[in-house]
Amino acid sequence: MSGEGDLSSLLKHSYSGEPLLVSQTAQRYIASRQPKPKKNHIAFNRRALMEKQAMMTDSKKKKEAEIDEKRKAVAKKKEALFSDVKGRVFSSSPLSPVPRDERSIVSSRSPPITSEFHVAFGRRVEAASSRPTSTSSHSYGRVPRYITERKRRLESEVARERDRENEPPPGFVLMDEEERQSTLRKLDEHEKLARDELRRIPFSMNLARQARVREDLEHRLKEIDDARRVFSRPKVLLQRDP
Repeated sequence: MSGEGDLSSLLKHSYSGEPLLVSQTAQRYIASRQPKPKKNHIAFNRRALMEKQAMMTDSKKKKEAEIDEKRKAVAKKKEALFSDVKGRVFSSSPLSPVPRDERSIVSSRSPPITSEFHVAFGRRVEAASSRPTSTSSHSYGRVPRYITERKRRLESEVARERDRENEPPPGFVLMDEEERQSTLRKLDEHEKLARDELRRIPFSMNLARQARVREDLEHRLKEIDDARRVFSRPKVLLQRDP
């Protein structure tokens, strides 16, 4: 008998009022037709999480127990190794007390400190405090004297060395400044005269003579220019007469 037949006969008996007899096939069919209960995912996840935490707690306890056992084993080994070693306590002999007679001798040897000693000590301290120090307030910011004297000596030595270098060599004399300026003025005058003569050369003059005169004047101008270059220096050395 199929599931549909069981269901139709079931409905017929239920409407007719007769006793209801349901077969196993009909029961399975009815059970398959009934809605399945919804799965509670939150409760499932919570239960899985709690189980996981319980497992982690158990593993942690196991590890702690193993570590504790290892520590105990190490402690037992140390105890077995050093059980025969005896402890030592270093003690020092007590200091012998000074006899009363020796204390009295020492105290009798030291002279008593009188008020005169205090007065003398106070005067000595007062004299030391009133003594002027080398770093007084009025000398701050000033250059020490030995530094200024040393600087003055160095400057004088440099000046003497400079004068020694500027001294003319043997057989020469330094030209006077006024004489040097006068020589330059004379050279300017001679140059002016030579240029005037050069400009006044007549064109009617013979070409050969004209060329000779021009050459002489140009040579004189060159000598004047060379002499001006020499006497234009700040210091001119002149050879002494034998």
